[in-house]
Amino acid sequence: MIKYCQSCGMPIVSRMSLSFNKDGSYNYDFCKSCYKFGKFKSET
Repeated sequence: MIKYCQSCGMPIVSRMSLSFNKDGSYNYDFCKSCYKFGKFKSET
């Protein structure tokens, strides 16, 4: 099953698309384009 970023809707098809939490663990809800190390990259 394909997951989608909860912010932008991009398909998350591999671990390379995943973002990271502040503690360095994978975040399965947001893509790396939107979220990085516990913070959203852009506040729009």
